[in-house]
Amino acid sequence: MDAPRRKDLTRRERALAQASAEGIEEDNRAVPVDAIDIETGAAYWLKDCRATLSNRTCLRYRTTVQGFLTAIGADDKRVSMRSISQQHVRDYRDARLDDGKRGRTVVNDIKCLGAMFNWLRKQRDPATGERWIVENPCEDVRRPAVEPREVIFPETKEVLAMLAALGCECYEFQALGILGAYCGMRRNEIVRLRWRDVDFDAGLIRVHVSKSKNARPVPMNDIVRRLLQDVPRVDDVRVFPPGRDECQENLHNPSIARSFNRWLKNQGIEWTHHSLRRWFVNELRQHPELSTAARLLIVGHEDEATNRLYQNPQAEEARPIVDALP
Repeated sequence: MDAPRRKDLTRRERALAQASAEGIEEDNRAVPVDAIDIETGAAYWLKDCRATLSNRTCLRYRTTVQGFLTAIGADDKRVSMRSISQQHVRDYRDARLDDGKRGRTVVNDIKCLGAMFNWLRKQRDPATGERWIVENPCEDVRRPAVEPREVIFPETKEVLAMLAALGCECYEFQALGILGAYCGMRRNEIVRLRWRDVDFDAGLIRVHVSKSKNARPVPMNDIVRRLLQDVPRVDDVRVFPPGRDECQENLHNPSIARSFNRWLKNQGIEWTHHSLRRWFVNELRQHPELSTAARLLIVGHEDEATNRLYQNPQAEEARPIVDALP
């Protein structure tokens, strides 16, 4: 039932798995919708994910999907996309829990499968306009109970102290810290930033690579402007081009995020790089003159419910109002 972990696969086995998925895509481009099996549909979805998501995220998605395909027997026979039911997802959920997986892990697995089936449901046959699948089998499947996870919000003084300490660190750490704090950019968005998306005249960064896949403009302040103006133009396309070697300081190396988080811990800071995005969103929330629509646009959230997860309201905000009550 469990999909193999990446560390358990040899480099050759990983290459063969990727070639197999790409071969499935090529062999089934012209087949009718009702003949597309779930393995082929999953390969199409993973290819779309690779265009916008990090390699680490795509690897996690592929591992989860492969585990599900193995569980329903799609490895041994062709299984139609439309034959996948809620019972298949429930059986997969129960098997994962029986294997001792944590509730949060299983919830994330179901979210991954739900994202895949949502994507498949949006696809249409170009000839007939028929949807590939009609329903998402993950929608009404009950998620396992999970313990609430504590979300740590940085205080402004902590963020300022961190930015001051970054002045003595490597350039890559400075880029992660400054763009994370003052633009609310994710690491993947920082890595894929292109010069054509940096408009010094307008004072904007146009983030095209994001979870929502929708471009968003982010104003840059003087600190961000100086950072980007000091970047050496090694590459005319990417602001932070990949290094020639997989050094620890290369922003394109996945270990850079872990190294940055370890550096934060050594500074006595309990939060991670993504917490800088929470601080940025929460700072925007505290300015009522900024409309909700503008705030959602800048941070790249599709709805207020998602944005609310990045807010840290305090009871003290209501004290002046309460004190003024008649």
